[in-house]
Amino acid sequence: MIPPDSCRYPPSQFGKKFIRIMECHGRIYGKESAMHVFDTEGRSRPFRMVLTLLALTVFLLVARPASAAVLPLTLSVQGMGVGALSGEGTILNQSSSYSGGGWGAGLLATLNVTDSWGIRAQANFIRLTGTPAMDLVPVTLGIQYTFLNILDVVSLYALGDAGYNYGSSYGGSGNTFVWDAGLGATVGIFYAEVRYGSFSGPLLTAPGTSLGSLSFVPVVVGFTFL
Repeated sequence: MIPPDSCRYPPSQFGKKFIRIMECHGRIYGKESAMHVFDTEGRSRPFRMVLTLLALTVFLLVARPASAAVLPLTLSVQGMGVGALSGEGTILNQSSSYSGGGWGAGLLATLNVTDSWGIRAQANFIRLTGTPAMDLVPVTLGIQYTFLNILDVVSLYALGDAGYNYGSSYGGSGNTFVWDAGLGATVGIFYAEVRYGSFSGPLLTAPGTSLGSLSFVPVVVGFTFL
């Protein structure tokens, strides 16, 4: 079949209109125009769309808030100094009030439920140096609320904990309820807390010795390692 005149070009232009000729041949044989095969602009359009989507995905991953990268669970090690102790009891068959100080250390785990609220669990060992000297092991579960956060570096929060304590002294021991409440501050990975707490009585019972409720004010300093 001879191509129509519209598809003929002088020899000087032969090859210059190759795409046009292919289009004409497609029309001559009743086929869909072959022009789309050589339409480089249309063929590159899906490729550009894929590149755009990839670039947008990378941008969203890089630009997301830094807080999203923070682990929801943190672990901390802490030490404490204990002061302002007061309690009433019988020590070696004599009624007496308990006063003195102490020190302690422990672990704190915090589950960050939201940017403001967290659930905390801790286990501490406390050594009271008053009379009688005693060892306490309180294990508590609590909550904390962050009411001020500056650039995820400095924050202030309120806390409350409650749980059970095991105490031992003079060969005696006792299990008792314990609670505390206070305020805390963080600077980077370091934190400090001031709490007021109470052990409900009897804190411990031993031959000739018993100790009722005991209030205490621990000052806690620690750092987060995970």
